[in-house]
Amino acid sequence: MSKGLDDEVVRELNVKILDEMVVHPRKEVAALALKIKHGENPSASALILALADLLPVPRAPTDPRLTPAEFKEEYRRRGWNGLNLAARWGRGPVWMSRVGSKADRDLFLDDAVMGLPDLTKQPDDL
Repeated sequence: MSKGLDDEVVRELNVKILDEMVVHPRKEVAALALKIKHGENPSASALILALADLLPVPRAPTDPRLTPAEFKEEYRRRGWNGLNLAARWGRGPVWMSRVGSKADRDLFLDDAVMGLPDLTKQPDDL
């Protein structure tokens, strides 16, 4: 395939995508697709970027982070200690101690500790 043919195939695909979006039930989406379809460079990428501006901006999570004490209490309640949790996560005990003591730790770590298996209810082979 020549480069020109590749460009033409891509253009046709983009126009097909835009044709489908022109009849979208949300008027603002259909209007964007129509505008882009008849613009200088009709592309699905341009439509995606324009649609991103229509989407609501994600809000910050409303749940507060766990305090260091709550973080430690949560994994201990599930039968873990800092050493075996650090080993499970492939980290060292110093890292675990630092993370557990930080009030501004990454939110995913709070989520991770909340999702730990409960060793008090599990067999010892975890």
